[in-house]
Amino acid sequence: TEIYTEQIVGSVRCVQETGYQRRVHGGSSQGNSVDATSIEETDLYFPSFLWVIRDFALRIQDQQGNEMTSKDYIEKSLTSQKGVSEVVEQKNRTRRLIKHFFKDRDCGVLVRPVENEKLLQILDTLHNEELRPEFMEQMQSLRKKIFKRVKPKMLNGKVLDGRMLVQITKSYIEAINGGSVPNIENAWTSVCKAESERFFNESLEQIDQKISDILQQAKNGKSLSIKTIKKKVKGEVIEDFKKKALGSEEELKGLIEQLEIQVKKKFEYFRVQLEEQVQEKYDEFLQKAFEQIEQNLQSGEIKTFMKWR
Repeated sequence: TEIYTEQIVGSVRCVQETGYQRRVHGGSSQGNSVDATSIEETDLYFPSFLWVIRDFALRIQDQQGNEMTSKDYIEKSLTSQKGVSEVVEQKNRTRRLIKHFFKDRDCGVLVRPVENEKLLQILDTLHNEELRPEFMEQMQSLRKKIFKRVKPKMLNGKVLDGRMLVQITKSYIEAINGGSVPNIENAWTSVCKAESERFFNESLEQIDQKISDILQQAKNGKSLSIKTIKKKVKGEVIEDFKKKALGSEEELKGLIEQLEIQVKKKFEYFRVQLEEQVQEKYDEFLQKAFEQIEQNLQSGEIKTFMKWR
């Protein structure tokens, strides 16, 4: 059991560096020190931790020989070991960080897929029927556990879509490659800005579409009140933007003000278009009327001024 325990501690030792070198807020970071507040907040951003051990040949039991669950096993494995050497302290420090950052943690064990050593080298070519039944049962159980617990990636109470997740990942990578400390708050601010600007542009397109629809209605002879329509469109667009955009009302204030300005400009242009459209209708009507009068005069249908009236 000790062998497996040390495997997990060794394989996820990078968590130690991640914990120390990742900050929630801005500010300076000296050496490997991170303030307590930052650590307490950072653990909220770490994902669930599922440790899967393949080729597990031991029975999961405690020191008294009692059966343990895989969850119990990982908790026992993360118990600090006795000793004062630097090596023991390093491993215990990693254990503490795993327990601290990964509040939601579990374990899954799988026996060796096949008994034949040669087949073990070509597992990717084997069919399920060629694998040990016990392995397949454990794998199905593990799959159910994963799918039952899987949940959307969230940050600051918001569900991240693929675009947002890529943006945050990109921000972390750029910080690391630039020799800086990945900053969750800065990354989130960057995502909020990018998403809000995207929704802002969508709102502008929404305004244009609504104006286009209104113009079409006007062409079909529908009576319209520009003032009423402007107020309605402005309210709908801004309300929709507030629902979609990320950030506080104060942070979105500038974009909302720009939206209001754009609504005003676009409706001023719309008013000019509508006046030109109405003028064209009037000109078309008058042209047809004059043509009819001229035709009647030439045909002799109108012989007196009174009849023309």
